[in-house]
Amino acid sequence: MSCGGSSFFYIEGGEEGDFYSIREIIMEKNTIYQRFFMSNQIYLNWGGNKVCLKWVPYKEINKRELITSVHSYCFAEGKVLLVQVKERCFNIPGGHIELGENLEEALLREVYEEGYVTGDVKYIGAIEVNHRENENFLQNGPYPMIGYQLFYRMDIEKVFPFN
Repeated sequence: MSCGGSSFFYIEGGEEGDFYSIREIIMEKNTIYQRFFMSNQIYLNWGGNKVCLKWVPYKEINKRELITSVHSYCFAEGKVLLVQVKERCFNIPGGHIELGENLEEALLREVYEEGYVTGDVKYIGAIEVNHRENENFLQNGPYPMIGYQLFYRMDIEKVFPFN
């Protein structure tokens, strides 16, 4: 997804043809979030492919190969940290797990690399990324048919200078 791109979201349970641009999602976030959490899932048109995202709070994922990334909502003094990495626009810190890392090590590394902060983390849930309706899904590609992006909450304890 890019800031100026044409990424659109479809909220299941909405009116037929309810598509929202990134800007509209930001502008109407309370209504959209409410609809997302009421239906607990959203369909995303990602690069022309239909993908279903489902929020699963506190779900433990026991198969490491199904976990595609880790992310954190980082809080300090009533504020949330947003980072701008490459062409991802402003987002919460997070990314892929490197070979040999456990999940928490990967999360702490990503948060430090992108936001220059450290702190105490607590797991809050996962987004299930389901490609079953994606006609272009690569069976032997880098991602599982159903994978998980894990989400944490970090209470920031230290902020480092930007390098």
